[in-house]
Amino acid sequence: MNKIRKLWALREERFRWHTEFLRKHEDKFLLPTILPETETTWLCYPIQLRPETGWSRRKLQTQLEDSGIMSRVIFSGNITRHPMLKGHEYRIQSDGLATCDQIMQHGIMLPCHPTLTRADCEYLYQVIEDFLAAGGEVTAKRQAG
Repeated sequence: MNKIRKLWALREERFRWHTEFLRKHEDKFLLPTILPETETTWLCYPIQLRPETGWSRRKLQTQLEDSGIMSRVIFSGNITRHPMLKGHEYRIQSDGLATCDQIMQHGIMLPCHPTLTRADCEYLYQVIEDFLAAGGEVTAKRQAG
């Protein structure tokens, strides 16, 4: 159990680091909200590009991946758009699922692994800074093999 507590604490520390960095850019990103009564171990750091930026999540993901940083799209979002529901009946509330669609379109998960060093995180932040400085365009060159 001591190892689990240590890994949990390391993930929380990385989560705090990411939050400290990304708070400087809340005009470009929507950050995760943590409810006070919840406790979780962060397997990733979920963010969204603010829709009003007009920037592409795919370009941000390319910037990260071409820089050797693994990322994932937020695969939940609007579950009614997933292939598994094709041909099945389901209900949608009258005001629709706009927030769910937004998450699918603009959401991405950054790494939050306990083995990330401070230097690893600083590299991640620089790659994001480069993307921001380029107005949401990819600046990274694909790393070989």
